[in-house]
Amino acid sequence: MATFKCLLVGENSLLIQCADILIQNGCTIAGIATETATIRDWAIERQIPLIDTSNGIGPQLFAFEYDWLFSIANLRIIPDAAWKQARFGGINFHDGALPQVAGLNTPSWSLIEGRDSHGVTWHAITSGIDEGDIHVAETFAIGPDDTSLTLNTRCYEAGIESFGRLVRDLTADNLQRTPQDLSQRSYYAKRRRPEAAGTLRLDRSASELSRLFRGLSYGTGYRNPLAMPKIATPHGVFLVQELKVLDHTGGASGP
Repeated sequence: MATFKCLLVGENSLLIQCADILIQNGCTIAGIATETATIRDWAIERQIPLIDTSNGIGPQLFAFEYDWLFSIANLRIIPDAAWKQARFGGINFHDGALPQVAGLNTPSWSLIEGRDSHGVTWHAITSGIDEGDIHVAETFAIGPDDTSLTLNTRCYEAGIESFGRLVRDLTADNLQRTPQDLSQRSYYAKRRRPEAAGTLRLDRSASELSRLFRGLSYGTGYRNPLAMPKIATPHGVFLVQELKVLDHTGGASGP
C-alpha cells in the first residue's frame, strides 16, 4: 500500500471526517487551509499545521510540499498555481452528480427541477469549474419527502463513504479517471435564484410547488442561500413554513 502526503482546503466538518480517513490509512496531512474554528481546533489538537486563508489561498500554499490537494466543502476557487503545486494534482468534492449538476446549491436545484436522483462526485481539479475527470461518484434516488436539508445530509454521508473508496484507490495506485461528457453539463451559478424569488404560484401544479418548497427547505439551523418559500396574497407576502400535497392528480393548485 502506497501512502502519500496531502493538503486539505475546506470549511465544514466533512473535512474532519475525511482527514480521519486519511490518517487511518497512514497518510500524512501536511497542512489544512480553513477559517472554520472547529476544524482549526481539531488540527491544533493533532499538531497539523494551519494555513491562514483570510487573504486568499494562493501564495501561502507554496511553503508546503504535498502529493495531493483535497478541496472538501470548499466554495472558493483554488488558483491553478496552488493545485499544480501538488505532486500528483488536486481532487475536489462536489455535492452533485457530474456533469449534469455542476455549480452551487445543487441539492436544491435537483429538487426544484424534479430530478429523480442526486449524488456526489470526487473529481480532478482543473482550470474549469467542476470540469475535471471523475474519480469516484455515488448517486441515490430522491424520495418524495426529501428536502434540501435531507439531501445535504445524504450528500454528507455519501461524501464520507465515497472518500473512503477514493483513498483506497489512491493507496492501491488504482485511481480511476473518467472524462466528463460536457455536452450533458448544466451549471448553476452562485447568483442563480428560483423564479419570482421563491414565490409559490397557485397556477402551478401541486407537485411543482412541492418541489420548490422542498428545494428551499433548509431547516432551522442552516443558512438558506437561495430564497425563502413564500406566497403573495392581496394582504401581503407571507413565508410558507409547511406545505402538504393532498391531491396528486397534477392539476393547478389555486382556486
